[in-house]
Amino acid sequence: MASKTNIILFSAILLLLGAFLFILPPDPDASRYENRAMAGPPAFSVGEFLSGRFSDSLEEYMSDRFAYRTRFLSFSATLENAYGIRLGGATLVPMDYDDFGTGLVADPDIVFIDPPALDKAGSPGGEGSEGGTGAAGDSGIAGGANGADGEAGVGSEPESSKPGADINFHPDAVFYGGFYINGDSVARYIEVLDLYHATLPDSVRVFSLLAPTKVEFMDEKYREGSAMQGPTIRNIYGRLNEDIITVDAYSRIAAPAQDEYLYFRTDHHWTALGAYYAYLAYAEAAGLEPIPLSDYVEFALPGFIGSYAPGTQEKIILDHPDTLYYYLLDTGVTFSRSLIILSEDPAKLGYMVFLGGDAHLLDYKSSNENGRALIVIKDSYANAIVPWLAPHYERTLVVDPRLYGGSVRQLIADLLGQSADDSQAIGSQDEARRSNLQDIDVLFMTTAQTPSLPGFVEQIADIR
Repeated sequence: MASKTNIILFSAILLLLGAFLFILPPDPDASRYENRAMAGPPAFSVGEFLSGRFSDSLEEYMSDRFAYRTRFLSFSATLENAYGIRLGGATLVPMDYDDFGTGLVADPDIVFIDPPALDKAGSPGGEGSEGGTGAAGDSGIAGGANGADGEAGVGSEPESSKPGADINFHPDAVFYGGFYINGDSVARYIEVLDLYHATLPDSVRVFSLLAPTKVEFMDEKYREGSAMQGPTIRNIYGRLNEDIITVDAYSRIAAPAQDEYLYFRTDHHWTALGAYYAYLAYAEAAGLEPIPLSDYVEFALPGFIGSYAPGTQEKIILDHPDTLYYYLLDTGVTFSRSLIILSEDPAKLGYMVFLGGDAHLLDYKSSNENGRALIVIKDSYANAIVPWLAPHYERTLVVDPRLYGGSVRQLIADLLGQSADDSQAIGSQDEARRSNLQDIDVLFMTTAQTPSLPGFVEQIADIR
């Protein structure tokens, strides 16, 4: 009798699991809740199957499409909070203010500018430009670095010229993740970038920007068990083909990291200000004149709780959330679509403010007709730096290897007007010739952790 009962219970569990996986629709809020693009169905091939990558990708896809995923994660987070457990390698630790520096303490001189009111189109102060096709998140749009209508940046200049500070900082509301090295994967990453350089047209400049993560700049007692990112980045740069231009974002970020709000406390990403310092390093490496912060209007979105604390019920975190700052350019440069995207639901405002989240391919055309184009091959860290980079280029294409199914070489050929349009092309030959694009830069923009992720490295290789 007990055996029959067990069989019935087991069968019921399998049926219930099957319903959540294959019958009920995926959770529509999962991407926003976890601040990342959810995995798509994997493409089958014999090579992928034999290597084991297909089964790994299938497992990730099935997990990501699980119905009511956010509710399960929220319930799990509640249990973990009760027992002091942390997921995803993130740790919540008591900290001294001296561990992060005084720059993270509330500054009485900082004056918030409320986000501009959204009209029915989801844009501040007028019609919105085209939304980011394929991007996760809502379609409400904030005039991305001046909307496509050509109007100046919305809002007024902040009373303080100081960049955004963490006005809610509390030493007991800080999360961080560790850093590790996979030597074989790093070697493959170097091989892949060298292969790009060897096979792309000689006129194309190739850049590598590896961004350090927060744990690197914390006190040594918190970095125990984590590898050092500075030496790792320098080692990778030193092994790349000498003609690949390396971007020393590490040095730019390290100097102010103890005194400024460069990384979120509850999320694994950097802030827009952290990305700005990396942009300054890129501008130096690329020979560009950086645009000063004084040419931007600063906006603040308080109450952001990121990917390290989804569904948290801990009062200390709820009372001390992150503040998400974004910046709109006020120099007259306009774009065909918005770089900053606001949801009409304030509860959904988060890191997806930048570009609207992850998408397979985003194409931005600016009013700066200088014949230059940039292709960014990226992870989600790049989302916050693209709005700083785009004003320097006539065209900016943003490619996520996890989602894109085309070829970077084809994109370059299309930009140069050297190939026919196809299903992955971004414009016709006539369009490319009219825009007179001549100089193309390719930027590999990821965190320092990405070269140690074999799956991601292979996805970069697959879109070459």
